[in-house]
Amino acid sequence: MASGVNHAAEAISKKGVQLQHLQQQLTEGTRDQVRSHPLMSLGVAVAGGMLFSWWLSHRSGGHNAK
Repeated sequence: MASGVNHAAEAISKKGVQLQHLQQQLTEGTRDQVRSHPLMSLGVAVAGGMLFSWWLSHRSGGHNAK
């Protein structure tokens, strides 16, 4: 049983390292994209914020009755 636990712990540790590497790659790619296209990045962020705000207001029943 201890062997199985050790194997599972090693597999989880290896997966954690893989996920950290993937996070670094995505962060670097995003940073490069923002630096290459700052206005488009700003537009996407504003649009995303507006959509998120709209979604939250409708989800919580915050819209006014007509």
